[in-house]
Amino acid sequence: MVTPTALTANGALRNAFTTMQTSGGMSMETMLLIGLALVVGVFLIWYFFFRSTGTTD
Repeated sequence: MVTPTALTANGALRNAFTTMQTSGGMSMETMLLIGLALVVGVFLIWYFFFRSTGTTD
């Protein structure tokens, strides 16, 4: 099951990587954005996983 949100995120990632490749490398802003996206993604997965298991800590 693919949600529109996932499709939008996938398109944004593709645009970011295309821009990165055409500019000839990763800029600091790109690295920070990718790092931030990874941190948020991991946190959301952790949050929903522990909430679904019913643990309070």
